[in-house]
Amino acid sequence: MSVTCMILAEIILCAVLFLKGGVVAGPLMVPLIVITILFDIYFKKRHYMTTNFLPLGDCAATDEKNKEEGMTYEWLVDAYLQPQMKDRLRYPDNYGRIDEEYAAQQKAARELEEKKQMEATMPKEDAAAVAEGPAEDIAASEGQKGGCIIS
Repeated sequence: MSVTCMILAEIILCAVLFLKGGVVAGPLMVPLIVITILFDIYFKKRHYMTTNFLPLGDCAATDEKNKEEGMTYEWLVDAYLQPQMKDRLRYPDNYGRIDEEYAAQQKAARELEEKKQMEATMPKEDAAAVAEGPAEDIAASEGQKGGCIIS
């Protein structure tokens, strides 16, 4: 139906071009109309040929008969997937589980990572002071009693 409408539109366009005096454009539309008709014939022969031999209804009936006889289609589950789609997301064993031991492990890992990042960004003297202990220890070593030193 859509190809028929396209051919009709091309014929009307060709007629309009001839009426408006398009001596070059009008005759050049004729091969386009012929090519469109030939393409429609070719497409109908090649595309619909498969469905003539095994229509969809017969395919479904054959599948049901095979399923009743015990044939399984498990081998087709991932057969038509792209390689990237075949690798499913793999979750860790503890996915969705939050318990005390796991939370403590994660907290220790985060603290260790933060400490490594701080050591990488600080000068060595400051990193040694941070590794020793909290700010009160540093202030006590300088003779101060807590608080900030503002100079």
